[in-house]
Amino acid sequence: MRKQLAIFVAALMGFGMMACGKTEETTATNIDSSVNEDSSVSQSDDLTNDNESSTPTYAITSVSADDYDYFTGYIESIQITDNEHEALSQALDDFFSNQVYVFNKGVDDYNSEATEFNEENAKYAKENGYDYDTIKYENNITVSVIRCDSSIFSFVIDDFVYLGGAHGGTTVEGYTFDAKTGAQLEAADYCNEDTFAEDAKNFILDTISNSSEEAKSGLFDTSYSDTITEMFESEVLPTHYMDNRGVTFVFQQYDIAPYAAGLISFTMPFSMIDGFNEAYIPKDGFYTFGLSANGFTEQIDVDDDGDLESVSLVNTNNYEQDTYGYALTVEDDSVSESYGDYKYIYGYYIHAGDGNYILLQDYEDEIVLYEISNGIVRCGTLETELSVKDIEDGKITLAEIDYDEDGISYSNVETHTYSKAGIE
Repeated sequence: MRKQLAIFVAALMGFGMMACGKTEETTATNIDSSVNEDSSVSQSDDLTNDNESSTPTYAITSVSADDYDYFTGYIESIQITDNEHEALSQALDDFFSNQVYVFNKGVDDYNSEATEFNEENAKYAKENGYDYDTIKYENNITVSVIRCDSSIFSFVIDDFVYLGGAHGGTTVEGYTFDAKTGAQLEAADYCNEDTFAEDAKNFILDTISNSSEEAKSGLFDTSYSDTITEMFESEVLPTHYMDNRGVTFVFQQYDIAPYAAGLISFTMPFSMIDGFNEAYIPKDGFYTFGLSANGFTEQIDVDDDGDLESVSLVNTNNYEQDTYGYALTVEDDSVSESYGDYKYIYGYYIHAGDGNYILLQDYEDEIVLYEISNGIVRCGTLETELSVKDIEDGKITLAEIDYDEDGISYSNVETHTYSKAGIE
């Protein structure tokens, strides 16, 4: 598909991005994301201006590399679809034109490497009487919008590469743009740059120290502390982006934990960032994000009084003792659940119009909703084998989610309402 990719790059450079394949025009973000293991995944209304037209609208487009013998892959991009954010639109066009150009250049190289790999291994297998199954190299680049309002447009790019072996590898990069000016923001643009790195390092180390033993056990023993310190003392900070709560730092696979731990992130709240530019703090409005799948503590204002409370979701699975369950803690309150068989629970925090919630899903047979504005109150349970696709204010969309060489697809979509009265 070399011709299609080249045409797409030319379109980016000349006229802005056009939709080629999957397109989604929206001001919200799918909960299902490549970084939902730890990263803050959010949806927001216009949080800084009462004029709804000041919120950018966008489309996510994708182009796949087809007709290669030993390579499969695709790349997603973002296009601003309104006429009121010309600077942001141009900035993202320029940004993603480069992303697609790099992807386009790499396709032939990947296919050539994979061709040589398969030919050598097929020859070896034939000479030794083995069966050989051809493999394809993969490079799938997805994008997830984290925050979209009249002041900030931020997103995460998930770059998955598979070059044979037991599994592929993922690299995540976060980006934050000023929605009005189109400028890509760095720490110096929104806070006291002189203290930011040191404060962020201390916040992350304190968060780990104050988290559960289950959470800490997934890290590289004591070496994680040295690694984090070195990363924040270097000239380039760990990748980060701004969301609705603060600035989120993401650590790549193998940085501070084994591959099985996935991507680990920590969100430093606005109120804890020295000299933070209040123009970038969203006013109160709906948002949601995924709780740390590793069980690390989050700092959240759960009762909207301006003070932060500690929130954590810990999977308490113990294979040796054959006990399984979870513990949800909100400051001094805690609830727990035990299961007879293995389950792994994922959680989402929801800041909605009528209160603050935590939604839990085990991706097998149920969703549980808790209201946490005043203690932890179980609101309801929904039996379903579908996964959370989107969360909006008062509404949850569920779907069967499939992953293939063309990206993510959804089927059997259902919509349910939620409130303090439960899930319907």
